[in-house]
Amino acid sequence: MLKSASMPGPISTLTVLVLAATLLTVQATPWQPTIRGCAAQITSNGDVFKLVSTDTFSQFIQCDYLHDNGDGSSSEAYCFYDFHNYTLYHYPNTPIPVDSNPNCPTTCPLAGTYLIKTSTELPGQCVTMTSNADGAPVQIRFVLLGDQDCDYRHGNPSQKWAFNGSIMFQGNKCIDVKDGVNANGVRLQTWTCVDGAANQQFLHRGRSVVTLPTESISWYAHPGLCMDLTDGINVSGNPVQMWACDFQNPNQIWQLEPVI
Repeated sequence: MLKSASMPGPISTLTVLVLAATLLTVQATPWQPTIRGCAAQITSNGDVFKLVSTDTFSQFIQCDYLHDNGDGSSSEAYCFYDFHNYTLYHYPNTPIPVDSNPNCPTTCPLAGTYLIKTSTELPGQCVTMTSNADGAPVQIRFVLLGDQDCDYRHGNPSQKWAFNGSIMFQGNKCIDVKDGVNANGVRLQTWTCVDGAANQQFLHRGRSVVTLPTESISWYAHPGLCMDLTDGINVSGNPVQMWACDFQNPNQIWQLEPVI
């Protein structure tokens, strides 16, 4: 694919409205057809339990949930799934002596929509689509409306990323490796999603499962390159690039937050 060399201007209120209007289901075909993710929340006995972590180990997917009891304490709930066929496990066939909550989905759901936040060592900003134009740079930014940390609840649709197999997208725009260059420092941009485009295919640390709260994301075509915060600079407007993978590098550790 040819990439435009033009650079978009600052995000405007009009851009936000355009992005909101185009958050439709994309039709592009990913190389990896599906990716799973624990349900963002479950309800048990009238209480809402929110997803706090997803781990994969041995033959299990473990989904951990918490409910705030309102008195400084919290209650836990778990869902355990088979890593290969994604069916729900029950005690005693669970990795710890705890049963799956009876309100867990019977099959581990497909991944949903997430905020991609800078890591706990570099907190407070979200991976953002800066324009609806092809070639718009992918950057980290605070939420557009106000000076609070990035948070979709404040009305910013440009920080919500849907995961579908090996692609990450908003509307009909996918995260894309600029010009498909296989080199340290190549920038990420958004581009119209194209069926099977190598530039738009990514791998998650859990391969077939999205892990929470921390995640690392590599390029499917060249898995030695990972999504990286340029120079580790946690300043609004800093671009996101690809760089040689180092899973101890905080520049490559991202915090995922399910959009509920």
